[in-house]
Amino acid sequence: RATRLHDASWEGDWAGWAEAAGVALPEAGAGPRYSLYALAAEEARHGAGVLLGHRVLIAGMLARGELVTLGLPEVASDAALILGHAGGPERDDLTRLIAALRAAV
Repeated sequence: RATRLHDASWEGDWAGWAEAAGVALPEAGAGPRYSLYALAAEEARHGAGVLLGHRVLIAGMLARGELVTLGLPEVASDAALILGHAGGPERDDLTRLIAALRAAV
């Protein structure tokens, strides 16, 4: 039985995934919690347990082979990710990032 890792901001991810995937998951909330998703992903990368991945956030780690999928059902998430920055003059790097994100969805 693998340790389930949790991001405290998305507390219900495991229970929501189990329900959507039709998987019985007793004690869905069991396991350590991390205040940042990046910390939970790093812990998963170092073998501390299994993280329910938000593909957009772990795509690089998957591509580099630092994380692997387990072949379990993938389900849509209703979690919103928000891109923010400090403001000020328009920056070319942010403009390119926003364009790439829009093209991907």
